[in-house]
Amino acid sequence: MKKVLLIIGTILILGSFASCKKCTTCKIQRLSGVVEAEYEEYCGTPKEIDDFKSNLEDKAAAQLGSNGQVICVDN
Repeated sequence: MKKVLLIIGTILILGSFASCKKCTTCKIQRLSGVVEAEYEEYCGTPKEIDDFKSNLEDKAAAQLGSNGQVICVDN
């Protein structure tokens, strides 16, 4: 019985780590240093954060071409 409880407890603990939320704050900036757009803190799973950053990179490329960059600070 103890082994079953230990296994269930381990699964629950590992499951809670897999769904941990992270946060990031990003901005789109010209290479000259001029900030074009700043975004509120975005929180989500690591995959959601990566998707958010990828979308911003696409947006920066569409607006500024090679003259822009996305800068994010993970909180």
